[in-house]
Amino acid sequence: MLREFFQTRHIFLLVLAVVIANVPSEAIGGGFAEIQKRTASDGSAGDQFGWSVATDGDLMIVGAPSEDASGSDAGAAYIFFRAEGGSANWGEVAKLVASDASSNDRFGWTVDIDGDTAAVGAIYGENAGVSVGAVYIFERNHGGPDNWGQVRKVIAGIPALNDTFGHAVGIDGDTLVVGAPGNDVAGSVAGRAYVFERDFGGLGNWGERTAFVASETNSEDQFGTSISVQGDSLVVGAPGVYVPGPNGGAAYVFDRNAGGIDTWGEVARMAGSDTNANDSFGRSVSISGDAVIACAPGHDLPSFDNAGAAYVFERNEGGASNWGQGAKLQGYVGSSTGFGLSCSMDGDIASVGNPSNPGAAFVFERSTSGSWIRLTTIGTGAAPFDFFGGAVSVSGSTVVVAARNDDDLGTDSGSALVFELIEWEEISNITSSDSAAYDYFGYATAISGDTLVIGASLDDDRGPQSGSAYVFSRDVGGADNWGQVAKITASDGADKDFFGSAVTISGDTIAIGAHRDDHVATVAGSVYVFERNQGGSDNWGQVAKIIASAPAASEFFGFSVSLDLDTLVVGERHSNTFAVRGGSAYVFERDAGGTNNWGQVTEITGMDSAAFDGFGY
Repeated sequence: MLREFFQTRHIFLLVLAVVIANVPSEAIGGGFAEIQKRTASDGSAGDQFGWSVATDGDLMIVGAPSEDASGSDAGAAYIFFRAEGGSANWGEVAKLVASDASSNDRFGWTVDIDGDTAAVGAIYGENAGVSVGAVYIFERNHGGPDNWGQVRKVIAGIPALNDTFGHAVGIDGDTLVVGAPGNDVAGSVAGRAYVFERDFGGLGNWGERTAFVASETNSEDQFGTSISVQGDSLVVGAPGVYVPGPNGGAAYVFDRNAGGIDTWGEVARMAGSDTNANDSFGRSVSISGDAVIACAPGHDLPSFDNAGAAYVFERNEGGASNWGQGAKLQGYVGSSTGFGLSCSMDGDIASVGNPSNPGAAFVFERSTSGSWIRLTTIGTGAAPFDFFGGAVSVSGSTVVVAARNDDDLGTDSGSALVFELIEWEEISNITSSDSAAYDYFGYATAISGDTLVIGASLDDDRGPQSGSAYVFSRDVGGADNWGQVAKITASDGADKDFFGSAVTISGDTIAIGAHRDDHVATVAGSVYVFERNQGGSDNWGQVAKIIASAPAASEFFGFSVSLDLDTLVVGERHSNTFAVRGGSAYVFERDAGGTNNWGQVTEITGMDSAAFDGFGY
């Protein structure tokens, strides 16, 4: 859904603006945005709150690896929840520390969160402060309702000195990936990555599934400096790789089951099309769906050294299963250095941090054409030496930018700023061409691309409350105007059918529910299918009327409808098939039972369906 929203962004206006002193923003238009600045509840000088940050929906975790409550530089991490202390407030709900915390652990060096599970890296968290490293797993409701309790401490199967295990972590579902860029198994500081799985080796256990290096590994590669995982794919950054010179850098994509069951096999090696020595490509990485963003903060631009760059790679770009470069993103040429020290991507939104003095974060959006456009720049007036942009995270419509050296609670106490992409611009107020009292225009709506359908379930064209639907198209009657192009009624519409009480559209096909249609029995219900260009150019003509396989009175077939390409789902909330008014849903497919026929392929209900459930509502 997120991608669909952003692909139609010219319907509305998303604005990132900053209203806190010392953090102005380059906005893309008028309006405003909410912003909150978050610090630790017990923050103090030197904590470096904001060294790391991650978000997932309504949750945010922030690392403070120099927090001293459990010992000098033992570290801590803080979890914030949206709506804690107010509907739009990001309130602190937990402070996390290691169960065996000790000085110099640097717990909070890296963090990640997915749903009810959080992972925190402590790169010196094992072997009395020597950089072997450990990762700690916390779960919500462990130890009490809403309590975030530690459930496991994860270490490498064969830990070694100076591994810096936990330098990077990524968690998604039941999979945890940990980077150890200092590991020497494949050469001095060649690096290594480890995959752990929940319940592997026992219920509640996080067991090591595998450990791996890149296919071409050498000393000083620093493989595992950055990690990002989503679903069955993960990406690992190795900024020290010799591509095409020392420290040019690379990033590697691995897929689950590539090369064997439960094997994470390498499927791609990435570098920028113009990567050179000392670019540090792969210093930060992020994966979202079929796209990866990999940053090179040392990349040189003409007459400007270390300007930095970010590269977006797309799966299937340049060939099936190939990961090809789709875009190169840049900050302001000549303004600062280090663009790309941090980056994050979710859907069609990416943020790239540039913490060099004074610090900034850039937000980019992928357009419908696939190109990437800079939406805004946050923090171009951030206070000097705050390291604003040293860590960034994107989740849905939320962008978080951390400033670990902010001085609000003391020198280098740190902070994190939350930006909400919430401003919408109204560009059209739509009514029907023949609107009348009690038509209920707007009872149901659906949109696909540049076409919008609106139900008016009590319109009287074919009898009192027979119902109708209207079709609108973008740019009809003027740029960005949504003009009416058709009015639809049922071919056999009659009194109190409520045609238009449910509508759905996919491409050139519209399905409309009339759940009180009396076609076979009183209020049995039906669904009508219309197609564009049926009966003439741009005409929306009826091509099918669909009923349940065993229609019965008062079952309300068509109470809800949903269409995607050639598959239609119809809800029948009062169906008695499995239980009295338990409800059910029917799946129909185009061409099932004959060309252009919409044939039923199954009827479904909940596995525990009971009377009066209303399944399919």
